[in-house]
Amino acid sequence: MVTDVIMAKDVMRKTITAAKKETLGRSLAEKLLTGNFSGMPVVNNNNEVVGIITEFDLIKAMDQGKSLEQVTAEDIMTKSLFV
Repeated sequence: MVTDVIMAKDVMRKTITAAKKETLGRSLAEKLLTGNFSGMPVVNNNNEVVGIITEFDLIKAMDQGKSLEQVTAEDIMTKSLFV
């Protein structure tokens, strides 16, 4: 039986789109929708990855009554990352 192995490098985007910690939720949603992806890294001013933001994070924020006009990536991002 032959099994094709798919590596991350074979399906990943070569150009990374990241958000700054202070990026507003509305802008994050626009980036995700227009970029056709479901998540992106969040970086600090030194371009170091400090979290990840996903569609789910935005949905969860809205479910909690937070306004995408006021909430930032840093407020709702997942901070515990595995490297």
